Amino acid sequence: MVDGNIYVSGVESLLKREVAEELRVKVSYLHMIAKEVGVREEYVDVDDGSSLKVLVKRLAEKHEDGFSKYIYSIKEDEVKRHALILLNGNIIRGRDVERVTLREGDSVFFGVAAAGG
Repeated sequence: MVDGNIYVSGVESLLKREVAEELRVKVSYLHMIAKEVGVREEYVDVDDGSSLKVLVKRLAEKHEDGFSKYIYSIKEDEVKRHALILLNGNIIRGRDVERVTLREGDSVFFGVAAAGG
């Protein structure tokens, strides 16, 4: 745990990666988010050099309340605290979405972190 957030070692390597010219990213959703956005998975094209935040904002605009309810607040311009974002199986903290650069073939999963005891 770092600053109260789960953080997987090796994520630092995701912060500084070379990029391709055109990017196609596979996006998958946890069942309850999939019900809200209307798809279980989709492929999204983003510009060369795009950050994970660019993808998150694009999905929030595309899916509106269905995505914003769980993952990203357009109004507050931030990832929600309970959002779970995995890039190629690595957990990405909300505050890191601007620093993580996407690459061709990346796979992003959006879910909701479980809490309780």
